[in-house]
Amino acid sequence: MTQRSDLLPAAMALAAALACGCASDQRAAADASSRAATDASPEGPAQKPAPEIKPAIRDPEPPRGVEDRIPEKPKFKTIEKFAWAEGSPVRSRTLPGGLVVQDFVLGDGPEVTPGATVNVDFIARTPDGYICDTTAVRAQGPVLAVYGANYRGAPADLLIDRLPPGWRDGLLGMQAGGKRRLVIPYALLYGEAGRPPRIPPATDMTYDIELNWFSLPVEKKP
Repeated sequence: MTQRSDLLPAAMALAAALACGCASDQRAAADASSRAATDASPEGPAQKPAPEIKPAIRDPEPPRGVEDRIPEKPKFKTIEKFAWAEGSPVRSRTLPGGLVVQDFVLGDGPEVTPGATVNVDFIARTPDGYICDTTAVRAQGPVLAVYGANYRGAPADLLIDRLPPGWRDGLLGMQAGGKRRLVIPYALLYGEAGRPPRIPPATDMTYDIELNWFSLPVEKKP
């Protein structure tokens, strides 16, 4: 009788331990079942939203024909950097096709030849005085862009062989430090089509150009 009394507490403790173990197993099974149901759902497991990628900010290009709907375009009479063009040229000539070349300042050193890469500052005007392109200033905000103006704010590197004929022939023979005006007939520039909205169709253009430096192509050894 004493031995049975001693065994009773032990049996009760064993039963309680087994019951706790079953409860833990049941909870673990329930958690696993819940995770499986979440993974199998159409949405899948919850994920953090991807960071928003914003596009680069660019000046908007106006649609073709916008020039016709603008009663007045912004004009600048002069830009101080190109005030030299208001003087008298030291040399002037007219090339075949009607291209007018006027030198205001002669540079030094070698002359620009075909195949060269030139670094220039320039200002481009239509006959009515509208500045449609220049390296001298940079448009602040989109206001000027709606008129088609392309204000770069930095010198331009140009491969001379890829320029329109008027630009190409007008730059040949320049020397570093030279300042030159080109009056280019539309047939030697962008033709009847022009480059709307910046350059209207069949429009002659005046370019005042400063040649900062240029480089010639490296000859390949045989």
